[in-house]
Amino acid sequence: MKLKGRLTEHGARLLWKNFLPTVEKFGKTCQVLLGTDDVHFIQTSLNTDGVHVTARFAAETLFDVDSYRCQSKHFNLIAFQVEVGLLLRVLKGAAATNSEMVEVKLTTRQIPGPAGEPQSKPFLSFTAVASTRTMCCTTADL
Repeated sequence: MKLKGRLTEHGARLLWKNFLPTVEKFGKTCQVLLGTDDVHFIQTSLNTDGVHVTARFAAETLFDVDSYRCQSKHFNLIAFQVEVGLLLRVLKGAAATNSEMVEVKLTTRQIPGPAGEPQSKPFLSFTAVASTRTMCCTTADL
């Protein structure tokens, strides 16, 4: 799996000011399905109090077209569950530092397994770059 892209200023603002606060009111987690052309946010009745929420964005609405890459063995689709509050905090932090760019990457890290042996797990990593500083945040494993 490979995922890398830069959120546009409009895309980041759309998520943290308009969309994610509304989704968070329905439930604390949501599933994200990333494809080459679309980004889906889904909350089923397991995540909410019975309401099913689905939203689809064109990838170019949220990401810079030249930088967005989503590749996987399963039809170039990547799915994961994310805590909406954590994603909201990352985007608010990027906006508070007047970031010029927010880069999203899928990375792997070695974490201790059940028997103590290291195992690779995917993580979603955000890097916000402002003119004076760089902020990096990694969310929980996917």
